[in-house]
Amino acid sequence: MDNELRFTMIDDSNLEYFLPLLPRRAKGKEIMAGVISEELPVGAILASIRERAVSIVSLFVLPEFRQKGVGRFMLESFCEALRSRGAECIFAYGPDEIGVKECLTGCGFSIASIDRYYTISIKDIMGRRGMIEKIKSYMKATAGRNVMNMKQITERLPSEAKRSFSRMMDKRGVNPKAFINGGYDEELSYGVIMDTHISGILLTNRTEIESEVVVESLITIGDRLDALALMTRFATDVFPIVGREGNISFVTGDSNTDKLMTQLLGKDIMTSRNAIHAGRLL
Repeated sequence: MDNELRFTMIDDSNLEYFLPLLPRRAKGKEIMAGVISEELPVGAILASIRERAVSIVSLFVLPEFRQKGVGRFMLESFCEALRSRGAECIFAYGPDEIGVKECLTGCGFSIASIDRYYTISIKDIMGRRGMIEKIKSYMKATAGRNVMNMKQITERLPSEAKRSFSRMMDKRGVNPKAFINGGYDEELSYGVIMDTHISGILLTNRTEIESEVVVESLITIGDRLDALALMTRFATDVFPIVGREGNISFVTGDSNTDKLMTQLLGKDIMTSRNAIHAGRLL
């Protein structure tokens, strides 16, 4: 089927054409590409780029074109385009479903990990009065914490503050690569700030065409209130941004995230599945 497909980068000239296959609009530091079959858009990739590292936010193929080589053709073409633009590495992740792992490994990706994560619908959260009240109580308890989104941190904090936080994480055996490389959703990722120092981060991404946000990392070097401050800020912002029909997922490979979300929401109202994390050099 490859000879029927046409790969193209997405820019302002053809964005509207591919928009139904993209989870959200680009914000300037993202790069997009798509595949056309018989003059119809059948697949699209949205990726975040920071310096020479690229993180795939969404890789979507129309259901009727899956299992036919479209995803692999699009991913291989995308990697080649990134290489020609000077990118050095690319990260990707997606649901552990039939064809996803084969697509990634067939395009030269190494599987870094397969983590279990839980998903809950925002509608279910908003339908539980007790849960909303619990979030409000956490907001009150953490009112004195200074939480900024990642865009504010990038603009206002010196680079040394980020490097210092990274070094602390390295000493604890944690390597928050997404924090350094920018592979996160700026709108729904946050840091707790003490003076000009970072004492915790919460990193998220949007990974599918449906309105789904994945909480990938919740890392703190302070006390428990830092984690609660990050989560309550996220909870406050995610509802209006994602919408009532959206979903929130929590990667349990991060023990802090797993522990806190179990306490806050309870696993009984979540559905679980596995996520593949992969990467390759270009």
